[in-house]
Amino acid sequence: MRSSAKRPPAEHKKVPRNLTTGCDFVDFLIMDSIVATGMAGIARGMESAARNAQEVTRTFEEGSSADAVRAITSLEADKRQVEASAKVVQVGRSLSQYVLDLFV
Repeated sequence: MRSSAKRPPAEHKKVPRNLTTGCDFVDFLIMDSIVATGMAGIARGMESAARNAQEVTRTFEEGSSADAVRAITSLEADKRQVEASAKVVQVGRSLSQYVLDLFV
C-alpha cells in the first residue's frame, strides 16, 4: 500500500561558501566567464587582423583601391586588442588559481 502522507519538499542544496573568502561556486563561474570573455576578444582580434592583413596584400595588386594606411593602422589596433584580451585571460586564470589555493 502506498502511504498517503506527503513527502517533505526537497531541500535546496546550497553550495558551501568559504567563510574566509566569501567565495562560492558562482564566483568560479564568474571567473570562467572572465576567461571566456578574454578568449572571445582574442578570437575577434585575430579574425580582424587576418582581414586587415588581406587588405594590405590587396593594396599591392594592380588597380586596387584598398587603403594600406587604414589597414596597417587597423592591424595595430587588432594587435592591441589581442594583447589586452590576453591580459584579461591571464587575470581570470590568476584569480581562479588564487581562489582555488584558498580552498585547498
